[in-house]
Amino acid sequence: MKPFSDALESGALEQLAGQVASAGIALAKATSKEMNYLLTGSDFSFDLNNPINPKIYLLETI
Repeated sequence: MKPFSDALESGALEQLAGQVASAGIALAKATSKEMNYLLTGSDFSFDLNNPINPKIYLLETI
């Protein structure tokens, strides 16, 4: 997240747009019915920054 905040704070909006687009492409590759099923259940919380119950989200594309 630091590269995103650095680009925003320095006013490098074109760089930020490129970073967001790159992240969007990677996330789009990871979308599937199976992932949607896994991430929408009541047993999963996407609250990554919860200090009491932190999580690590690993995204790998093939």
